[in-house]
Amino acid sequence: MRRLMLSACLLLPLAAPSLAAGHAKVAGNDKLQRSLQKLDPSELVTQVCDLGAMQAFAKDASWRTTDRVLIDAISTPRITGNKAAGDGGALRRGNDWYRFSFSCTLSADHMKVTDFRYKVGAAIPKSKWADIGLWN
Repeated sequence: MRRLMLSACLLLPLAAPSLAAGHAKVAGNDKLQRSLQKLDPSELVTQVCDLGAMQAFAKDASWRTTDRVLIDAISTPRITGNKAAGDGGALRRGNDWYRFSFSCTLSADHMKVTDFRYKVGAAIPKSKWADIGLWN
């Protein structure tokens, strides 16, 4: 399965109007929304939660410069209904990757994040990046 790689420069402008409301919303870019709707349900949840993570980190002064997020970098999230959770996410800030755990709640259509909570852990050693599929 091919994974869409969504970056901060692509995601944040698309979602900017919804930041004030506190929700990560994919609607607003019809092409992106159509692309996401073609994904299988678990990949859709992963991609939309990646968007929610980018928005959450953008609001946090400590993590504002995050430019990549993968909620499933180290392990597959647990998806149940409209919720995804896991402890195997990775975020890139500057030249370093950090592990994070998260809980992501989505709207019924899975196109909007209604709640995203996270806890950032330790830096991931560069020696492990290739095994995980991370890059500089």
